[in-house]
Amino acid sequence: MAESGVKFASRWGFILAAMGSAVGLGNIWRFTFMAGENGGGAFIFFYLLFILFLGIPCVMAMILIGRRGGHSPAGSTRALAMAEGKSENWKFLGWLAIGIAFLALTFFSVVAGWVLAYLPISLSGAFVDITAEESVALFDDVQASVFGMTFWHAVFMALTMWVVARGVRNGVEKTVKVMMPALFIILQALVLYAVLAGDITAALRFMFVPDFSRVNNDVVLLALGQAFFSLSVGGGGIINYGSYLDKQASIPRSAFAIAGANVSVDMLAGLAIFPIVFAFALEPAAGPGLLFVTLPVALGQMPGGVIIGTLFLLLGLFAALSTSIAMLESRVSRRV
Repeated sequence: MAESGVKFASRWGFILAAMGSAVGLGNIWRFTFMAGENGGGAFIFFYLLFILFLGIPCVMAMILIGRRGGHSPAGSTRALAMAEGKSENWKFLGWLAIGIAFLALTFFSVVAGWVLAYLPISLSGAFVDITAEESVALFDDVQASVFGMTFWHAVFMALTMWVVARGVRNGVEKTVKVMMPALFIILQALVLYAVLAGDITAALRFMFVPDFSRVNNDVVLLALGQAFFSLSVGGGGIINYGSYLDKQASIPRSAFAIAGANVSVDMLAGLAIFPIVFAFALEPAAGPGLLFVTLPVALGQMPGGVIIGTLFLLLGLFAALSTSIAMLESRVSRRV
């Protein structure tokens, strides 16, 4: 659990931990299917605008609240309110942030269970020459297995709790210093593979040539929601990590680094997935099943598909774990 008085050993440790809080399945899984469903480039255009003009200021504010308060999200909001002569009931805003993080964890941990369940399936070569119908049936079978889903969910939560229980420096910081660089290395390898084996021209056109005729109020609102969701705005993770940040560290530079890493993962994930999707004339608007149903069909027909499919799943696991650690840490922090 979080110890009172403990700080990250370095600003880099904080940056990586905060990146982990923001970079998660929302980037690898949710961003790609949301962009696929909502016009690609037009959705991404508004998403980037919201990140720049709303997301980054919100991240700065969350870091500032945590660092100045020096406690958990609830403790920090209470401390700052009382320092200004206001009611201590402002602590309930912090508890709301903790509650949001906890509820998000219940969602993320289920999807992470899917990722873990798919890892042995991918390693077994089950994706080789799999048809679309067989892929749908496989995904349905995985979800329908009560024992399997319970087991893999428990494994994922045990990993999360083990890291958090080791503390800020020995658990969170040491883990993210290994996991986040590994995430970026895997992602870059997957992009290189997609460039060589997929239709990168179609992917670039889809992602970076906006078709504003497809824009409506829903697309704009979904882009706004994805920007906040992706940066964990409203959750307690970044506030809590801010309480461990050294007083000399620059908050604006930290916020831009976090947002920059977040956007980089978004774009790289799109460049890793969409070239493969377009190369096999698959549907980018496949919804939540893009990673678990559509991609295995393409990878099953490609050389090295077993290795690449496994790397995709490891990428999803690292992304999910980095976020779940931040979510649970904000909930169990003793810095009240």
